[in-house]
Amino acid sequence: MKNSYDYKNPRVRKARLKHLFNNPPFLALCAVLFAVLFAAGIVFLIFKNPFGWTFLGFVPVFFMLIFWTKNELSEIKIGK
Repeated sequence: MKNSYDYKNPRVRKARLKHLFNNPPFLALCAVLFAVLFAAGIVFLIFKNPFGWTFLGFVPVFFMLIFWTKNELSEIKIGK
């Protein structure tokens, strides 16, 4: 039996991403950017500035990153 380590295995990739993304400073930074971009987008829209839509367009990126880290990457199932 040959022991080998497959770096391209999906479980290995998820484990590396979990190690990279699931730390408090990174999640705090994402939460702060989410709140700042959302607030700036609303303020710009109130003043009828079209950049508000640009800021609001970047908000889901940080929300999805936090959601993905906390849900899919929180527990990686053991198995083949």
